[in-house]
Amino acid sequence: MYPGRQLEAVINADMLLKGDQYSCYEDYCIVIKDVSGKIHPNLFKLEDVGKRFTVSICDCLNSNNCCWGYVNIELKLIPKILCPVDLTLACNEDPLARYPVGHPLENQLITGEAKVESCVENPRISFVDHVENNGTCSNPRAILTRRWKVKGDNGVEATCDQTITFDAFKLANVVFPKDLIANTALKCSEVALDNNLTKPTNTGYPTIDSRPIFGKHYCDINVGYNDQILQDANCPAAYEILRFWFIRNECAPLILGINPYIHIQSIKVDDREAPIIDRLVDVTISTNPWSCHGTLKLPKEPFYDKCSMSSIKWNVPYGFVRDSVIEQLPIGISTITAKVTDMCGNVAKGSFDVTVIDAAPPIPVAKQNIVVSLSGSDTADASAKLFATSVDNGSHDNCSDVRIEIRRALDAPSCSNVGYYGHNNNRTYSSMPGINFSTSSSPTANINWTWTSNSGSRTRDAGVSPSNMNWKVVLIDEAQGQWTWRDMSVVNGATVVRPQFWDYTGTVGAGSTWTTSLAISREQMLLSYTIS
Repeated sequence: MYPGRQLEAVINADMLLKGDQYSCYEDYCIVIKDVSGKIHPNLFKLEDVGKRFTVSICDCLNSNNCCWGYVNIELKLIPKILCPVDLTLACNEDPLARYPVGHPLENQLITGEAKVESCVENPRISFVDHVENNGTCSNPRAILTRRWKVKGDNGVEATCDQTITFDAFKLANVVFPKDLIANTALKCSEVALDNNLTKPTNTGYPTIDSRPIFGKHYCDINVGYNDQILQDANCPAAYEILRFWFIRNECAPLILGINPYIHIQSIKVDDREAPIIDRLVDVTISTNPWSCHGTLKLPKEPFYDKCSMSSIKWNVPYGFVRDSVIEQLPIGISTITAKVTDMCGNVAKGSFDVTVIDAAPPIPVAKQNIVVSLSGSDTADASAKLFATSVDNGSHDNCSDVRIEIRRALDAPSCSNVGYYGHNNNRTYSSMPGINFSTSSSPTANINWTWTSNSGSRTRDAGVSPSNMNWKVVLIDEAQGQWTWRDMSVVNGATVVRPQFWDYTGTVGAGSTWTTSLAISREQMLLSYTIS
């Protein structure tokens, strides 16, 4: 029987009839019965293996003219095996190497695998290697015979041989590691932390056909290297390693420049990283007592560099820098910029704002021992007027004009002139003409007004303070120090005028704070005086 690829077989008349006087075998009918006498088709499959059948060969024209016999179905075919092709490998190739994970032929031998071309039940494929080492400097260097074997469940096996030849060393197959320059150069900051970065374990070894040059193989060579360090003339932190690789073919004569073969690999350790500037914080300073300018001491070395020394240059829009101090900073906001440059020309910039305010009080200067004349009248005791200009003796401020006011001492008699919180009730106490400011600012809810001074705070009584959103600040007389509120809910509404001794804020609604945009923040200047 000859089973096909599907493990099937049929019986022909010539398989059972002996002799040669049978005319055409196609004229015979074949009848097959199993052991129970049941007719079986003339097609045998794997499930029929091991069974016996009665087979009759009859003359189709005369059914009584028959002969018969027993047929046992067995599986005894020798597997048909296809060996991988013979091939030649480089002297350092591994004949047991397999394709990596993810490759279409994952885990198969790179040198090829035997294949079964016939039907074998549960085929098992194996191989055994026999190596013939031809010795140093032979060509071919070695020959490996790989015997493949296929065996099925029926115990029948087949073999074939694959020949793998190892070539002698060829310099043309050597690939040297790439240069590490320009964009692939090593960073000096990283090399400073790990010196192993410049070693071949990181920068690369030569390979033969992309495989390691070192290992157990048939390449008769010696490999080595040495390094030459070149300093970068423009950057103290940068240097170049010239790595001289030597490949010595033991099977060729020594010839200078040829054997050993010399290859130079360039490895640059470069500094292309800018210095790092610490966070520069915005600051607010006051003008100094002697001028209307601010002075700021700059942060001490707010930078560092990973590879080399750096220098800093401060750029200011106004003023000038001297000994790490900025002088002559004007009132307002100035942006200070730091430019840090390392020794390799890398630059980093950072900036912060300096806000200069006038927090220095005016300098009051008053005359002493002022003499005024009392005037007399028929209806009042003798009285006199004292003007602010009579008291001032050169009071001044570095940043602005000053407002001169005079006040009676708290325990001084009023002389029938009540005034406002210690002020006289006329305009003669001011040395400046009235300067009026109009405003549309008004609260949007009921307000409790709090007036704040250097000596503390107090809440004004509802009788003179605006008590609801209908009250609006309509006039500010800075010279007189007066605020004017008006009740806007009625025509020609009531007006309250009070001196402005303190800055004010208002509390609106559920605890939120509202501050008028026209609150005047100015130090009040108290002048001592004597009335005689």
